[in-house]
Amino acid sequence: MKAHLRKGIRVVKYSPYMLEPSGVAGLASPDYLDFIDRTVFEAGLKLLYERHRLRPDFPYPDTKFNPNTGADLPPESYDELYPWFFGRGAEACAAHLCIIDRIDGLNDIRREIRSMLEGFVFSLTDAVLLTVKTNNGRCPFRVDRGFRAIKAGGAPAEVDTSGRGAGDLFCAKGLLASASSPKIEVGKRMFDEYVKAVFDQRVLSEQSPGNRALVGQGACMLALGAIPLLLKASSGAELASYADTAAALLNFVLERHFDEAGGRFSEYVSRDTAERGEYIDPGHATELVGLGIQAVAAVKSACPDASAEIQRACTPVSYTHLTLPTKR
Repeated sequence: MKAHLRKGIRVVKYSPYMLEPSGVAGLASPDYLDFIDRTVFEAGLKLLYERHRLRPDFPYPDTKFNPNTGADLPPESYDELYPWFFGRGAEACAAHLCIIDRIDGLNDIRREIRSMLEGFVFSLTDAVLLTVKTNNGRCPFRVDRGFRAIKAGGAPAEVDTSGRGAGDLFCAKGLLASASSPKIEVGKRMFDEYVKAVFDQRVLSEQSPGNRALVGQGACMLALGAIPLLLKASSGAELASYADTAAALLNFVLERHFDEAGGRFSEYVSRDTAERGEYIDPGHATELVGLGIQAVAAVKSACPDASAEIQRACTPVSYTHLTLPTKR
């Protein structure tokens, strides 16, 4: 891996890493993990730091550039913000704070990187609260710098309060990762509202029109991703309640979307008849596997005395089949 300077920014050139041995053993090897630290985390954090250094007045991670060419997006792109990124960005920045001490390549700027990430978590979660306040409890897909919902191009947009969308869930997760008790409480409320919309089939697709006749598994998948954060921030009866929620989500998505006998996981089911569709999405199925197993592990760790019913629901059921679709 070599680096050179372009317009004052250090550009990293990579050489491929040959995974030997292949499979899980290779992925768990110290050499591969070091490769990921250097080429993903170290390089990514340095990129964010350089972007932030060039525009310190922008309080969020600056991704307003073309990742293929490095060219900046037009200045007006800063007038369109995406609440799902507020939440997902806050969660990611909080996660990166947990690993920066192990990355040797950050030794000379570690303090600055830490300060930057802490500032991002604060600013992004504040933006979530302002978005919720401005949009009747919702986090719509796109907002202006005043956190008002807009369409592509900047025209005002109406906020649909009849359901919840992915942005609401991502923003809830960002608040849950904030380490701020008041923000965590808002995040819990937003998660509860989102899960109720999932079970009531009131999940909105705001980034694209979608097909109202179909219900996708993605809403459950995303909700399962919040379970570890919720369990970490809960105790007592609330902890048990979120363990129940994890079990309910797993049962709900597997019973509706997974044909265990045929080994097929349908991305969509009919809203009216619950019939499983033919469309298969191996990527989303694999993501459900990962987030589901993380939720299962978190429940078993946080709730060792959970009821037998919860333990049964939180046991991975033929998860490997989900990544082996028989039809496309």
